[in-house]
Amino acid sequence: FQDTHLQIQPLMEMPHIRLGIEIVPLANGNYMLSSIDSNLQNKLEKQGVSLEVGDLIYEVNDLAIHEEVAKLQKYIPSSSKNYAFTKAVQSLTSRNFKYPKSPRMKITYRNGSGEIKKANLKWTYTYNYKRSDALYYLDYLGFEFRWHDSSDGNNQHPPISDILKNTKEWYSYQEPTVLMQRTGIIDLKGKKAGVLQIFSFHDIEVIGEKNSVVRSWDSPIIDFLKLLKKRNLPLILDLRNNQGGIVELPLRLMSLIAKSGEEYPSYIEGFRMTAGIQQMWQRVSGDENDLFNDVAIASQLRMALKNGQKYSGVWDKSEDITADKELGGFNQEIIALTTSSCISACDILSILLESSARATFIGSATNGTGSGYFSWEPYEGSQYVDVHEIFKLEIPNMLFGHGLKNGPKYQLSEKATLKFNRENRPVVPHIPYKSTSKDYLNGDLGWFELALSIL
Repeated sequence: FQDTHLQIQPLMEMPHIRLGIEIVPLANGNYMLSSIDSNLQNKLEKQGVSLEVGDLIYEVNDLAIHEEVAKLQKYIPSSSKNYAFTKAVQSLTSRNFKYPKSPRMKITYRNGSGEIKKANLKWTYTYNYKRSDALYYLDYLGFEFRWHDSSDGNNQHPPISDILKNTKEWYSYQEPTVLMQRTGIIDLKGKKAGVLQIFSFHDIEVIGEKNSVVRSWDSPIIDFLKLLKKRNLPLILDLRNNQGGIVELPLRLMSLIAKSGEEYPSYIEGFRMTAGIQQMWQRVSGDENDLFNDVAIASQLRMALKNGQKYSGVWDKSEDITADKELGGFNQEIIALTTSSCISACDILSILLESSARATFIGSATNGTGSGYFSWEPYEGSQYVDVHEIFKLEIPNMLFGHGLKNGPKYQLSEKATLKFNRENRPVVPHIPYKSTSKDYLNGDLGWFELALSIL
């Protein structure tokens, strides 16, 4: 059992180090420089070093780059090997673990003229919490302090592609710097489609990029789908960089893209009967239920306790999914783009699309998460902190999986939870595709060309 959620972290966050460049893996097995800070590029040019986006990276500190990736990959918690690999590549140039012993990193690369060159880059660090031990260590080794974004990339999103027109962006109301969704129209060689990029399910309210008007999460999507219906355009649903969030939002999105007159199964949920979950029956009565939509779920938990089960039975998260009444059904064809960075609630949406046969998948397998966290006041449920308050981790206690069309709404057997659970069982695309240099240099052109060729 390996889960992307199960991450052991220091109770006080470690400083973050970065080089000022980003490296990405290509479909042909090579590695490419995908971005470089302008200040760093200017400094290198003054030193006579020309390092540009598109250059191929071959070695790191005189080691083949795949060897350095393998060293970092074992530290990445992941539900799939693909995601661990992707995060390890990102960690080559930006991370807050496994600090190098030297404040510099030497890279060997091939430039656009085909020449093999070397560059010596300097690590810098920043922090959100002032950890004296870590800061002393980095200062002692000669790392340079510089304020910069301490994110590990999880909240970063791809820039707007030049081939995407009439774009609109919507940000989280709670965290206005987090991009939730982007819409636009693509037109390549006379073929047109709407593009809906969902980057997060972490907030139920969004704000526009040019004003502070607060809207419900689904409101901009409804407007966009109405536009596509009016213009009779198909939909490209881009889920490649979605870190998950609120599990109810994928159900809502499915109702918006459901065909009129069709019904689709929900997804299935169950619990590991942890000490915290075992106290749930004390919070639920047969007359009043403040935790669930159905008292029968509480009865399942009591049954699991009574029988000494390690797992509860399973139940459908919702009634069968039907088309949204306001939208009146969305009958256009749908292409879904996925990678291993489609995580948790995004895995749920992919499961819903798969079980309903509502979309054709292009890309690589989703993350393969099949679990999450459930907590309720006064219990914090899933978080564990060691007695010395050094480390913390969230222990997943909620399990989810695929639903069954016309299947039973409830199953009492604890075996059902494991049978339907999708942990380490990702949604696999109908048409495999991985990013090439063409995609990174031309706004995902290869992805969209392939999607349009199928529509």
